[in-house]
Amino acid sequence: MKKLISILLVVVIVITLPVFASASETTVEEDMPEIKINVKPTLGIKVEEGEKIGAGITSLESGSLAEKLGMQEGDVIVSVGGLKVKSAKAFGKAWESYSAGNKIEFELMRRGRKFSVDVTKGSGKLGISVADYPIGAIVKEIESENIKARTDIAEGDILVGLNERPVARQLMIENILKDCYVGQVVDLEYLHDDELFVEEVKLGAGGFGISEIEIVTQEVKAGESAPLMRVYATGDLEAKPSMSWIVEERGTDFWVGQYEKDEKNGLLIERTYDEDTGIYTSTLWADSIPRASNGLKVYCVVQDKTRGMLQTEEATIVVR
Repeated sequence: MKKLISILLVVVIVITLPVFASASETTVEEDMPEIKINVKPTLGIKVEEGEKIGAGITSLESGSLAEKLGMQEGDVIVSVGGLKVKSAKAFGKAWESYSAGNKIEFELMRRGRKFSVDVTKGSGKLGISVADYPIGAIVKEIESENIKARTDIAEGDILVGLNERPVARQLMIENILKDCYVGQVVDLEYLHDDELFVEEVKLGAGGFGISEIEIVTQEVKAGESAPLMRVYATGDLEAKPSMSWIVEERGTDFWVGQYEKDEKNGLLIERTYDEDTGIYTSTLWADSIPRASNGLKVYCVVQDKTRGMLQTEEATIVVR
């Protein structure tokens, strides 16, 4: 009776990290698709609310006067008719002091940039809801080594935008990250000495997860070298993810991951690690594959000790 002998290819992260090559040094990088791993991304920056500076627009009615004038949710109204408004209550008082037909200048801030619009009261429903709003989120601590190495943002700077959306508090960052994925490149907007900076950063991983195992190609020419299957995973010290490859031969079982290269079947394993995102990649290649490997079944198993087996995929190699 056939059985699959499981020997882990990738062990605990602490052990495997040094043996992974940088992703930029491998041939796999050239044909990698966009990576989307089902794990929560993280920015790696801790923030706290800054000083309240105005009335932030929390909602905006469709077709309203405010929308027609180009206002957006997240904009902060800082003055009305030249009078500074540092709260939603102050904005309400200032707005009510004007009569229908009055033309009033609104000064607003959008992700660190100031702009003005002229509002004629009574020409339509303003259609906004406002709340007390800080200028942005003050950077309290930078945890991400990627952010430290690749940007000039520092503790005390004010984070005002992420992925082209406004930021004023920690919860807003978390809501933005819900629509992002590990490895995604996003714009980071922040104020340093009242000057606005915009820099690109790559989001890292905030836990354990795997992408769908990608079957690159199942059909290769005899003697050809080409990627067959690829899996991406990321994890932390508690999750202990591992990626395993099993090659089942006719009549016997053979574990290719034990040796990293299976010359008889023309297979090898390439492993990479992306320091920016914490993404591990394991690719099974056909390496001068012989015609005798036609019909081989290949299994990929992604598992961790705390959650058991998470995902498996099977492919049959066709050698022409």
